[in-house]
Amino acid sequence: MQSTYLDGQNRVDRIDGLRALAVSGVLFLHAQMLTPTPLFAPLAHYGQLGVQLFFFLSGYIIYMAWERGGTGVGGFYWNRIARVAPLYYLMLVLTYIFGWSMSPDELNTENFVWHVFFAQGFSGSYAYAGISPMWSLTSEIAFYLVFPFLHRLSTRTLLVFFAGSFLFGDVDTGLAYWLTGSTVLSATPLGAAKYMLAGMIVYRHRDLFAQGWMVALSGVFAAAMAVLIVMTFMGSELPAELPRSTILLFACPFLMFAQLPGFRILLENRIARHLGLTSYSIYLLQLPIIQELEKLGYAADVVTLTAIVVALSTISYFAVERPFLIWFRAGHGQTAKPVALKQAGLVEVRN
Repeated sequence: MQSTYLDGQNRVDRIDGLRALAVSGVLFLHAQMLTPTPLFAPLAHYGQLGVQLFFFLSGYIIYMAWERGGTGVGGFYWNRIARVAPLYYLMLVLTYIFGWSMSPDELNTENFVWHVFFAQGFSGSYAYAGISPMWSLTSEIAFYLVFPFLHRLSTRTLLVFFAGSFLFGDVDTGLAYWLTGSTVLSATPLGAAKYMLAGMIVYRHRDLFAQGWMVALSGVFAAAMAVLIVMTFMGSELPAELPRSTILLFACPFLMFAQLPGFRILLENRIARHLGLTSYSIYLLQLPIIQELEKLGYAADVVTLTAIVVALSTISYFAVERPFLIWFRAGHGQTAKPVALKQAGLVEVRN
């Protein structure tokens, strides 16, 4: 049986829902910094898997956007700049104004230069300086730069690259330094390659991965992840070297294509769509908001913190992100291919 999520509004909703799931995990992780919750504290480290899920979605969505964009390589790059750069540079400047960093000494000129060129993820000293989630933007930009080359490769070659990417340290283990142990350069961004390549492969062969038997096979990994989460919540001591992120990686086709009723209710509702739409702002704003609340001595619970972050991120999306995306589309006259124009527009805005 083939999934109905290959095309149409349902797929866009599912992507937004998975973005919501990913950013909620990251927010849950960081919320424990402000107000630790003993009941859920053991689950906090699962929140960092949200970053890996974002990387998979990037590989999937960028391939989809490339096929539907009709703008060529130059337009593709400009689209990526319009999507990522405005809010990123605004937050970078505000970081230096308000001192948003775990260590104020990190906010120096050298760190600023690394961040201006989106290269901080490769820095052994400044990968997590300032707004620490910004490190992942290095992985994103590196992927954007090589994507026009990658998409021309055969699936067999992509699979070779995918297998080779496991040689690099995984991004959920902290800084994965070069094999020399150098503290000057970090290989952390390269750890994201496996997820982005997987996203590309799944999109290219979505007819295959959406088949019922493939969804079921991927569902085994999703079930394993669910068991690990329950065991952790119940207080079981699981080995630190357990490959949680790899399990998540192979569960991604299930997350993308499964049609279980409860799953659709969870990921395809209006709240999930909104969280997915504003996920980039939520991702970049959450730590600064937490730090400002700490300065005020306000220990907000997870629900209150989430409400504050979502409210401010909604303003950020409509005031910063969306205007630049609209400006890009108007200025470059994108000609959508003969697919539903409304869907293509949604993909461009939410991409």
